[in-house]
Amino acid sequence: EDFMIADTSDKADNFYSIYSKSINEHWLSATKGRVYKFDGNSFLKFQFDTNSWYIDPFVKDAAGSIYFETRVGPQIEMHKDNGTFWQTVCSANLTSSYFHMENIGNQIFNIQGDDIQFFNGSGFTNFLHVGNFIILDLELCGSSPENIFMSGFDLLGDHKDYIFNYNGIKW
Repeated sequence: EDFMIADTSDKADNFYSIYSKSINEHWLSATKGRVYKFDGNSFLKFQFDTNSWYIDPFVKDAAGSIYFETRVGPQIEMHKDNGTFWQTVCSANLTSSYFHMENIGNQIFNIQGDDIQFFNGSGFTNFLHVGNFIILDLELCGSSPENIFMSGFDLLGDHKDYIFNYNGIKW
């Protein structure tokens, strides 16, 4: 089985994330702040300032608009495709060492520190405190805000790794 480990000194693009919105609209993120739109025939390149090695993931809101985030130092910016170019719709300082966006249902959520936040159209609002476990993986998923899953390490119980589920009332 062949595989490639991306070389960060290589100037070539290493694609990291792909999002297909329709048959003629595909988005690819690459290393060094590059985002490409593929319309089925050609690529259109966008360049963003970021100190992250890659841009990931693409997420969409209930209206079908596509977003992604970039980081420069402690500053995070969220960008939205408006059909012609990527518009910066919010900018904030990170309050923890990690930040990760995901779609849950048709809404955009993120993990920042011990909090899950949702995107309100112009910024992020606290939605839920993680509670008595440590987030192991920067992934969350779910069918709705009342059905969220994530992995974590139990701080108060047996100190093992578990999949946690938020059911709209409790973890």
